Amino acid sequence: MTYIEKVLQRLERAPEFLTSGMVAQILEIPPTAFNKRRGRGGGPPFEQLPGCRPTYSRGALIAWVKRGKVYNAPGAGGMEL
Repeated sequence: MTYIEKVLQRLERAPEFLTSGMVAQILEIPPTAFNKRRGRGGGPPFEQLPGCRPTYSRGALIAWVKRGKVYNAPGAGGMEL
């Protein structure tokens, strides 16, 4: 099973809406790395009300992963965020 297949499998079992920490865990990357990418304008689409944490829709995450955004950190594999 490929990394993408594993991520999609985890997302299928995930709740409808996820926090940044939950998404980072599913993608198997450190939450700080995930948050940095979001801060730079990368990563999956999210919604955020003023003063609230970003929220990710499971459907939007699945579509994002299926588009094949692959992140290759030096010496490691993962998702492009």
